Amino acid sequence: MSRISFSKAHYITLGKDFCYAEFCINESRVRFDWRKQKLDDIHNHRWEIIREQIREEMNFSKNATHDFNSLQSIAEARPDEIWITRYNGLMWWGFMSNDQMDEDKISKYRNIRGCWKNSDTAENLLKIVKGKKWSINNKAESVAKTLKYCATECSVNDRRTLELLLNNEL
Repeated sequence: MSRISFSKAHYITLGKDFCYAEFCINESRVRFDWRKQKLDDIHNHRWEIIREQIREEMNFSKNATHDFNSLQSIAEARPDEIWITRYNGLMWWGFMSNDQMDEDKISKYRNIRGCWKNSDTAENLLKIVKGKKWSINNKAESVAKTLKYCATECSVNDRRTLELLLNNEL
């Protein structure tokens, strides 16, 4: 496997309580539940309309801004941005494909380019070690801390450690 590099890094929870995780991993997708927002509005970047819809749906909660920002990050993600998640005791990673968001009877989704991966460039599985502090293969605590996040999406703050981990350089 060649060297892994990326411009941005994101964590994503694959559905509430990881309800889409198995499907997403097996089908190389990222699924999420913004059911009331129209694909046409998303594809045409009508972000002010979408922002107000989400604010109203969430009764003007302070979390509405975060949800809106997450939807926009997913919709506008470029192919050079890496996405990580957790499933079945492993950290998984992938890059969004270049296609737009789509929707089926289950939810809205974006495709992952190729497939989700759960190993580094040396084919070492990326095992999540849970304890007082989480780690990945007993390293990369700062990245593992992000994997504990429960909302839909967030940025990975320690991108350098993630890059070193994925390239088996820690």
